Order: sequence, then C-alpha cells, then structure tokens
Amino acid sequence: MLSGPPMLHRSRFEKSRRQRGAALVELSLVSGLFFMALMPIFDFGRAWYVMSNLQHATRSTARLITVGALTGTLTNQAVGSLLCKESGLDLSGVTVAVTSTALTGSGTGTGAAGQLITVSAELNVPLVTPFLHPFFHDGVYHLNTSATFLNEVAIGA
Repeated sequence: MLSGPPMLHRSRFEKSRRQRGAALVELSLVSGLFFMALMPIFDFGRAWYVMSNLQHATRSTARLITVGALTGTLTNQAVGSLLCKESGLDLSGVTVAVTSTALTGSGTGTGAAGQLITVSAELNVPLVTPFLHPFFHDGVYHLNTSATFLNEVAIGA
C-alpha cells in the first residue's frame, strides 16, 4: 500500500481547475485567430470560383453568338440570361455588353462571316469577411471578364 499525502499519488492525467481554465482561454484566443485567418481564404476562394465560372460562361456565350445560336436582336437581358444559364450561378447583378465589328465578308447580322464578336461581363461579389472591407472599394470584389471570337469566312462560300 502507498502511504503519504494523497496529493503525491495523484494521477498524472488529472488536471487542476486552473490548468483547465488556462487551456480554455488559450483555445478561445487561438481559435479566434485561426478563424480570422481562415475567413479571407474562404472569401478569396469564393471569388476565384465565381470568376472562373463567369469566364467560362462569357466564353461559351460569345461562342454561341458567333456560331449563330442566338439570332435576331441581342439585348443585354437575353445575353445576361444566357450567361446565367451557362454559368450555373445566380448572376442577378451582372452587367453585360456585346459588341460586333465587321472585319471582312459581306454578311449582316450577328454571327455573320467575318465578324468579331466580343462579350463582356462585369459582376460585383460582396465580401463575407468584415475586416477586409477597407481594402476593397464598397466592400465588394469587382470581377470583369470578356471573350472575343472571330467568325471566319467559310471556305468555298
């Protein structure tokens, strides 16, 4: 049998109340710093994802216009809805501009041979991380993308 004061025979895994309280304070300080570092990473990752989808949708929309999948008068609303469909995102605040320039050929209308079609899209993505607001104008990311295609004259036409 062990003899002596009970304090000497405590299990080494037992902690006093002070040690448990200190660990809780350390956890709260470290976890706050951890999440302050994690939120901007999440924010930039989300902006990168939206930008990647916006670029893909702009490129796909310009291609569809070039090959003649969209005919008639191209309104910004029609191109914007196609852009939303191509991206798979809710791009309700997107600003779209379509320009066409006839370089060669005698075709008329969008998608005619020899036309240079440019589709531009601009989107403002709001920040999630509050302490990043001073570094960005109005607390949003300004994403801009454009795609240009040349509808070439078909051989033998």
